[in-house]
Amino acid sequence: MKRTLQVNSFVIRLMKISFIQAFLAVIFTGVSMAHDASAQELLYRKINLQVENEQARKVLIEIERQVPVKFAYRPRTLPAGRKITLDAVEEPLVEVLRKVVRQLGITYEIIGQQIILQAPSSSSFVPEPQQPSPLEEFMADRNISGKVTDEKGEGLPGVNILVKGTPTGTTTNIEGNFNLAVPDDNAILVFSFVGYIPQEVPVGSRTFVEVSLKVDEKALEEIVV
Repeated sequence: MKRTLQVNSFVIRLMKISFIQAFLAVIFTGVSMAHDASAQELLYRKINLQVENEQARKVLIEIERQVPVKFAYRPRTLPAGRKITLDAVEEPLVEVLRKVVRQLGITYEIIGQQIILQAPSSSSFVPEPQQPSPLEEFMADRNISGKVTDEKGEGLPGVNILVKGTPTGTTTNIEGNFNLAVPDDNAILVFSFVGYIPQEVPVGSRTFVEVSLKVDEKALEEIVV
């Protein structure tokens, strides 16, 4: 009889532990999904901002006032004297960011509600010049379009796209679509986005390029919130 009571007590404790583990798993899963949804929602927030030759840092402060995000950058990445011109009327955050980084010659990554501004590396997106030289206009004689999706098949906004070996690049819009001029059939497009594995895709004779980026599990594990 005593042995039976001990076994029953052990089973009850085991069931309690299993229930607690399952409960915690549901909570953490919900938090993770809410975090992803929040980041995607921020990219679609509308912004109204019209400035001409204004200090970049003041522009970033105004964006922070309209959207619940925080910019992080090193002083040498964004000197105090840098100025930009911006005309945005009811435009999503991702489009405004695209205009900002093009003028400043930098790149950005979004982690939660923080936007990290960085100087571009050799393998990352390089902003296109404001006024292309005649040589660049001559070489960029082919226009292609495309779409970038995530592992669920949904469009990815803000993906960096670079023509490998050139300063020509662009980013995807809120639906994951893009348009880009390439020099010839030998062009290779480099797709990169924070939290995803970069891809290099030869253009060939195609006029439409569709790419599905895969989640970089290792990179996600290294992100410290």
